[in-house]
Amino acid sequence: MDENKNRGFGGKIVSTILICVTFIWATTFYVSHMTKSTSVDTSVGEELVNTIEVNGEGRVFGRPDILRIQVGISEVALTSKEAQSKLNANVQKVISALKANKVEDKDIQTVELSLIQEVEWNNNTKKILGQRATQRFMVTIRGIQKDLEISGKVIDSVTIINGVEISSMQFDIDDKTELYKEGRELAFKKAKQKADDLAKVAGLSLSKPIRIQDQVQTPYYSPFSNQYLGKAMDSMESSTQIPSGQMEIVVSLNVVFGIQK
Repeated sequence: MDENKNRGFGGKIVSTILICVTFIWATTFYVSHMTKSTSVDTSVGEELVNTIEVNGEGRVFGRPDILRIQVGISEVALTSKEAQSKLNANVQKVISALKANKVEDKDIQTVELSLIQEVEWNNNTKKILGQRATQRFMVTIRGIQKDLEISGKVIDSVTIINGVEISSMQFDIDDKTELYKEGRELAFKKAKQKADDLAKVAGLSLSKPIRIQDQVQTPYYSPFSNQYLGKAMDSMESSTQIPSGQMEIVVSLNVVFGIQK
């Protein structure tokens, strides 16, 4: 009996020791892991705090070399087939006129093709007049700086076709790579100057940039009225004049500089 009691007592001691060892190991592992996590978070926090964030804006100008116009043709007839047939005839005339003025196939893009009922309302009474077929193109005219008259020639060639409308126009620059580069350099120079000024006032020294983000602002163009074009052509014997002016490219940079400790 005494021997059994001693064995039971000895087993309890061993079990207790194993539990204590396991607890100590788990506690040590947990504390070690938490210490490492805390040190990482602290370093990130210090990096975000020890910075100066500024923005700079670079404005550059370039002359457009592309003009985009939207050309529309619309025909009404008693039947859908007849309306589409009349439309196709005028579409071929427009495409031929564009190609005759060196506009390539890739620069003539259909943006709308529709066939709908043409109706008339009178005293809440609906009267079907026939079918209206419509097709609109986005036409890109290139090299407008090399040939200053090309835009007017293209527009004149299509507006003599009955039923043609020009509803909008937009100038653009085919390759803006160098303008973007110039704008970013100017924007960074302004941002760096601003950061230097702030650091000097605060008695700090800057280190290399930590983060740079850029944003390009695209110019907005209002729709171009075909009614204005018609009046201009009626009052002018020469071809239509389309001055291109200049385009403004705006590049904004947000720069985060580190602070030397």
